[in-house]
Amino acid sequence: MRSMLMKYNLVFSKGYEVRYISHLDLMRTFERALRRSDLPLQYSAGFNPRIKMSFALPLPVSIEGELELASLELSAHISPETIKSKLNQALPTGISIIKCFLDIESSSLSTQITAAAYVAYYRDEVDGSYLNSMLSQNTLIYQKKSKKKTREIDLKEYLYHCSFSPESINFEVKAGNEINIRPNEVLSLLQPNIVPTRIIRKKLYTDHA
Repeated sequence: MRSMLMKYNLVFSKGYEVRYISHLDLMRTFERALRRSDLPLQYSAGFNPRIKMSFALPLPVSIEGELELASLELSAHISPETIKSKLNQALPTGISIIKCFLDIESSSLSTQITAAAYVAYYRDEVDGSYLNSMLSQNTLIYQKKSKKKTREIDLKEYLYHCSFSPESINFEVKAGNEINIRPNEVLSLLQPNIVPTRIIRKKLYTDHA
């Protein structure tokens, strides 16, 4: 009898305790937890079958995530609450499943992401005058370097929102497969003289206006 393929979306957090693990290590952590969970896992075909799970948008090392997104395929229908409970029992401190629900979209999760919201915290006071002067400019040119070349990106085009307090900066930027603006790229222009002590990705958007 052929198994029934079920696809679920997971909303999870990657907290302060595990902010320095890489995306590859995060994937391995989930794979170990899934194998311990006793869920009916679905595997890829081929000589090296892998658990069919994918992440919407990898988090850079040192950045936390409050509402991260991942998709998981199972070979039988399991209630979302059961999946959430079993995974939370198997995952280490710092990683937690917040919500699980059936995925009704046909496209992959990574192609649905359009924007991301971040908050950066500072030990030193945010220079509001400098930040406002940068935001008032018509362009925000960032020199993006790669191994082969350096190219200019106007971040103003992809910065959807920005607000600040004396100790933090909140902002939303373009994110996803086509164009993915990293938080440090924005912060290096808005506050070049101070370094954030903590950066959190608050949310991933799939339908940003």
